[in-house]
Amino acid sequence: MKKSHMALAAALGTMLVGGAFVGVGVAGQGPMHHASEERFKAMDKDGDGKISAAEFETHHSAKLMESDLDGDGKVTYDELKAAREKRREERAQAFFKSLDTDGDGAVTEAELKARPDPMFAKLDANKDGLLSADEIKAARGKWDKHHHDHGPDDDKAAEPN
Repeated sequence: MKKSHMALAAALGTMLVGGAFVGVGVAGQGPMHHASEERFKAMDKDGDGKISAAEFETHHSAKLMESDLDGDGKVTYDELKAAREKRREERAQAFFKSLDTDGDGAVTEAELKARPDPMFAKLDANKDGLLSADEIKAARGKWDKHHHDHGPDDDKAAEPN
């Protein structure tokens, strides 16, 4: 495999795997903070800028019930698993589409180089255009904490978003 193809494969793999923890947006959504703001607004039903326990529970119950694929009012493990896989596939497709700027069904090294790398920007905490070992260590710490708090999947069953 040519060196440039290996670099392209590594970049795509890093973006697909690492994107979840560093805040890569999908298909024009912008950074993840935008998605977080939208999620907050969706939960804050009364618009008071705060999420009550009832609003939180209602939102997450509704999200979980979206996995009720057969509409029987119950979510089985198989339905939950299928719904989760469907969401992952949709996100992967949207992310790929955001990289494939010419829409030809393939991502080239030129397409990757032409777009600013949101992962790098997120990791570069002091915005000096360089990554230090401390910045990478801090990002890794956030990743580890997230997975410790939420389990090995970055999806939570109640948050199919």
